[in-house]
Amino acid sequence: MAVKNYTMVSEFILLGLTDHLDLQVPLFVLFLVIYVLTLAGNMGMIVLIRISPQLHTPMYFFLSNLSLVDICYSSIFAPRLLMNLAQFKTISYAGCITQHCFFVVFVTTEGFLLAAMAYDRYVAICSPLLYTAVMTKRVCIYLLGGSYLGGLLNSFTHTSGLLILSFCVPNTVNHFFCDTPAMLQVACSDVHINELLLVIFSGVIALSTLLIIIISYLCILTTVLKIHSAESRYKAFSTCASHLTAVTLFYGPVSLSHLQPGSMYSQEQEKISAVFYTLVVPMLNPLVYSLRNKEVKDALKRLSCSDIHNTDIVHFILSSIVVMSTIIIVIVSYVYILTTILKIRSAEGRRKAFSTCGSHLVAVTIFYGTLIFMYLRPTSGYTTDQDKVISVFYTLVIPMLNPLIYSLRNKEVKEALKRLVNRKIFSQ
Repeated sequence: MAVKNYTMVSEFILLGLTDHLDLQVPLFVLFLVIYVLTLAGNMGMIVLIRISPQLHTPMYFFLSNLSLVDICYSSIFAPRLLMNLAQFKTISYAGCITQHCFFVVFVTTEGFLLAAMAYDRYVAICSPLLYTAVMTKRVCIYLLGGSYLGGLLNSFTHTSGLLILSFCVPNTVNHFFCDTPAMLQVACSDVHINELLLVIFSGVIALSTLLIIIISYLCILTTVLKIHSAESRYKAFSTCASHLTAVTLFYGPVSLSHLQPGSMYSQEQEKISAVFYTLVVPMLNPLVYSLRNKEVKDALKRLSCSDIHNTDIVHFILSSIVVMSTIIIVIVSYVYILTTILKIRSAEGRRKAFSTCGSHLVAVTIFYGTLIFMYLRPTSGYTTDQDKVISVFYTLVIPMLNPLIYSLRNKEVKEALKRLVNRKIFSQ
């Protein structure tokens, strides 16, 4: 048997969502907004549950962990997707395997958490008198631990399967992250076992969790229909509406994406499904549970009328998320820029490349320095006079400085001004 001469790869090129350059900037802005909303919404939900005693119940214990999982697994994809849209498409072999590993952990954990939440609703509605005895703190921790254990086992299985495969040139992955089906398509060794494991494990986990959810809701429906009062029936159903919406949003795209053999795999369909369950669903979950849940809305109302200390905490956390997420994007971008510039052999070329970034770096430093000093601290640490000075700086001084910075430190702008002046002189 002839031995094939393969060139093994140490990195992959993620082709991303689209190759249309005119869509890169709009998509970058869209996904940046989605990611910031995801962080703010889920972090806000965690903080709200933490500081609201009336939400210290098993249902909201699972919901706060669902928000934590959403933060984690959206953070696996969003920064990488934003870098891809910024034309940084290369990812190392180790980075790709790591991303795949954590993706499977958190997406599987979310499925098990939704099943645990369905069981919680079943006990609350079908056996309300036994609810506190059945859903004890220990039981909740066991269910949570089992969810994470299921995610770890599933991830170990698929990641181990990828580690034994050989990947060869061409090393282009037609996706925006290292998903299992996309990785199997670029492998140059036999992937039948991996495809079989993908269908079996994904099928068993998805169907078993869905079965728990369906059986729980059938029992809930049977119990609710026995209630004579229309108002009581409505109240019982309303406690399940948010969870049912979250289940539908999650299992729809995940099932479409993963419960199919590799031979029937559609890459474009997978990309759309993946965007939905990796980025859109984590953003929607806190909205679903806040807009459709009376207890959460009541907690928000009480928070707005309560001690200002709680409001300070929420304000501090949300401001931190928005500022730090954008700063991370700036830092990551400049790390890649610096890496690229240092590969330029010509000193003149390096100087020219650095000079194009000088104006932007000055503007970023002035703007973020002021904002961080102004907002990333509790209100109790404010002084009125200090705030007035800072507010004048970032509302009036910075907008005045920006055009000066970009004109005085930018050669192209200065040359454009010279041409404009010369044109005016000669035209006279």
